Amino acid sequence: MSYAIPRRNVVLGASALGLCGLARSAIAAQAVSSEARTRPLAERLAAYADALRYADIDAATIEAASMSA
Repeated sequence: MSYAIPRRNVVLGASALGLCGLARSAIAAQAVSSEARTRPLAERLAAYADALRYADIDAATIEAASMSA
């Protein structure tokens, strides 16, 4: 038994899935924390870099970085 799906239905279904994905990404973009809205990106990156410690880096990353230098 063979069932044929009209091309129009396939295109409409794919479009609906794409629009659903766009809607989800738009909702996620609106859910940005209040810190991200108030502090500039440079400040947030600087705070992240300042909080990094050598002990937090895994051995594979250290080895890869030392081989490239």
